[in-house]
Parts: sequence; structure tokens; C-alpha cells
Amino acid sequence: MGTPGTATITTAEPLLTYAGARASFEIALRAEHLSPKTLVTYGEALDRFEAFLHLARRPTAPALIRRDDVAAFVADLLEHYAPATAANRYRTLNRYFRWLAEEGEIETSPMERMRPPKVPETRPAILPDDDVRRILAACVGRGFEERRDLAILRLFTDTPARLAEVAGLSVSDVNLITNTIGVTGKGSKF
Repeated sequence: MGTPGTATITTAEPLLTYAGARASFEIALRAEHLSPKTLVTYGEALDRFEAFLHLARRPTAPALIRRDDVAAFVADLLEHYAPATAANRYRTLNRYFRWLAEEGEIETSPMERMRPPKVPETRPAILPDDDVRRILAACVGRGFEERRDLAILRLFTDTPARLAEVAGLSVSDVNLITNTIGVTGKGSKF
């Protein structure tokens, strides 16, 4: 307590910066052993959000970010990107703010009771049978490259395997006796 006529100086705890929070969050994600691609996706979403906050002259310290800051960001995303991209960024921010709240860095998430953007269901484009036949015919031959290319294309036409799953195959993943392959899917599922 100060003496009469003197000011009492109190020092408030400094606010956690966006950069500091982001770095700590990334360490927590790495500790979960998430895939490098997932880490990049999270990082891109957080970088884009920070850039948006700067451009919109909104606060960047996590304790000062409000629901309307996040809503404005999602609305901006929906103006420039597909709804699926906006929903992906939304999920990243939701996880980020929940983590900040769990760590005690913020009182509550500004996204509490917020709803993600609706993503309309879209069916992937399917090549007509004639196009598939023409693509497979381009691989006719007895050479290594032709046989390899035909095998890769058959995997895509006959299985639900994704590009990264097929690209990640090794010889040990192929069982010629049972005519099966073992792929590591999204989320390291086998």
C-alpha cells in the first residue's frame, strides 16, 4: 500500500501474444504426433487468421479476440473460398481456442456456441466409362513403365484409395497371393 500522496503502481500480467500462443499450440500438436500435413494445415489456418486480424485492425492477443472477430474471418473465407475450406479453418480455430481455454490462457473460447459453416454435400466427379477405357488403353505394353502405370491406374479405378495412399505404397504393401494391398489411410489408419 502506498503512502498518502504517492501513486500505487500495479503491474498487470502481460497478455500472451498470438505468436507465443501459436508456438505453444504447435508444440502441443507435435506432442500428439499428428501428421506433417495436418500440422501444415493447422499452421496455414492460424497464419491466415492472424493476417486477417491485422488487415482488419482487430486485436491479435488471444485474450482480446472475440466471437465477432472469428465470425468476420469465417465470413471473409466464405467470400473467397469453398465452404469446405472455411469449415476446415473453422475447426482449426475451434481447436486452438479450446486448447487456450484448457491451458488457462483465456477464460473461455470466443467460439463457444458458434456453429461451423454449412458445407453442401458434393459428389466427386466420375469419369465416364469411355474415358476410363481410353486412359487404360494408353498403358498397353509389355514394358515396365506401361505395366506400372496400368497397375497404378487400376488401383484408382478399382479401389477407394487416395492419391497419397497409392503414392506411399511400397513393395511390402502388395500381397500378390491374396491380390490385396495394405495402405495407411488418412489419420494413419491401416
